[in-house]
Amino acid sequence: DDLATLRASLAPEWLVSIDEIAAVLERVQHFEPVGVGARDLKECLAIQLRTLPSETPHRGLAQHLIDHCLDDLGDIDAAGLARRSGFEVEDGEYILDAAFRQGIALPHGCKEGQCSACKCVQLDGESEMENYSTFALNDMEKDGGHILMCRSLALSDLEIELLNYDEEVLSKSIPVKQFSGKIVDFQKLTHDIRGVQIELDAPLKFWAGQYVDITVKTEEGEEITRSFSMANPPSETQKLGFIIKKYPDGRFSNELDDGGIKAGAEVTVEGPYGMCFRREERQGPVILVGAGSGMSPVWSILNDQISSGENRPIYFYYGARTQNDLFKLDEIRALTDANANVQFIPVLSHEDEGNGWNGARGFVHEYVDTHLKELGIDGQGDVYACGPPPMIDALTPVLFMHDFDSDRIFYDKFTPTSGSSGH
Repeated sequence: DDLATLRASLAPEWLVSIDEIAAVLERVQHFEPVGVGARDLKECLAIQLRTLPSETPHRGLAQHLIDHCLDDLGDIDAAGLARRSGFEVEDGEYILDAAFRQGIALPHGCKEGQCSACKCVQLDGESEMENYSTFALNDMEKDGGHILMCRSLALSDLEIELLNYDEEVLSKSIPVKQFSGKIVDFQKLTHDIRGVQIELDAPLKFWAGQYVDITVKTEEGEEITRSFSMANPPSETQKLGFIIKKYPDGRFSNELDDGGIKAGAEVTVEGPYGMCFRREERQGPVILVGAGSGMSPVWSILNDQISSGENRPIYFYYGARTQNDLFKLDEIRALTDANANVQFIPVLSHEDEGNGWNGARGFVHEYVDTHLKELGIDGQGDVYACGPPPMIDALTPVLFMHDFDSDRIFYDKFTPTSGSSGH
């Protein structure tokens, strides 16, 4: 019905291909928009259009229509449409992967059936779930119709209801893409923490705190895929930095140490993923809590927050065992010296007495509890917590006791490696 409007809006030289352009628009305007949370149809279509391959015929002309010819088509209830969104799932494809492929950022975490972030209710249709942890989905929940989208195959048309609907996350969705690159350097930061730098062949857009899947072949030809969070801010789009933890049975980190993965090794990077990214234009303090390789996304969020120009107090708590487990201290000192609103609080749980440590002691969640009480911060600001599951599990009730709402708490739980998972 809007073709007449479009024809009237177009310059004469565009009219030859109007029907072809309409076909392109039809592919992106199913009125089940990827651009959930978009303010109007124009924005929804623009977000959808970005998910089309760059070689799509007349893609540029369709972009012109969106940019210049749709201003008067009126607003739509984008949030309402979000709850009715639809997308296609191919045979043998997990529901969550299908959403990513089409630029739809559904709730997710580990993508390996271990963290429960993508849990939803299946209202209609048939699906089949492959291997998953009963900690993420217990038998009672499964019997009640709950599924994990990251492990579910669609056997028919499905209708699902999201449990963790976040309009801001869905509106800021970035289509997942594959990039080629190479490892250009790596460092030993502590006895069990490594730094890795990768240079991509094309820019990767992401939000501070997100992660990617990295696939690399060892010198012996073994292919390894692991998930790692970017440590660099989003302003650095092609030279990515990662902070990773070495585990006794960790294939990626051990191959780095043993020479099986060398500087110059080619990699495939897929992403971005993750919902624990920095929120913009919020009020109150920014509370960062990290441990181990949880420093990686926290470091990205910290630097992005500083560069944003928002004048908010930042409290950065980092949990470690001893002084030997601390790193980046010179860089952190430079940041705190240059930014009076940033306070860094390392918390050591196993530092011997008499070693000259005058800082905080105990487990990091305990110190966060004590310090928030001293500061009088109850439910104010945003919390970003990244690290091993025990830390996240211990911190969560502390934050609720301090009256933080769930929509002001963002966490990245670094689950044990399974397939592509494990930061």
